[in-house]
Amino acid sequence: MNSNPIRARILVSGSVQGVGYRHRVATIARRLGIRGVVRNMEDGQVEIFCEADNKKQFDDFIFEIKQPHFLIVVENIVMYLEGQDGYYSHPHQSSEFGIEH
Repeated sequence: MNSNPIRARILVSGSVQGVGYRHRVATIARRLGIRGVVRNMEDGQVEIFCEADNKKQFDDFIFEIKQPHFLIVVENIVMYLEGQDGYYSHPHQSSEFGIEH
């Protein structure tokens, strides 16, 4: 395990609300061992807080959450890595991956 995990806040826009996207993100994250939370935002975007143990794990996660799936269409992803302006962590970050309702 890397001593410096990769932490990010990710904003996803497109057809990502009401189509099972949060569940899909959580399923992918859990399979890859990513920790974090996914939630809908009032402006129609989905916000993801994630923590990966290494770059490959993080890159695999980003690749998979971009893929279209049934009604899901990701148009844009904006990433804020820990230390960058726009990054903040979820107040209830955990050792697993959850869906905020």
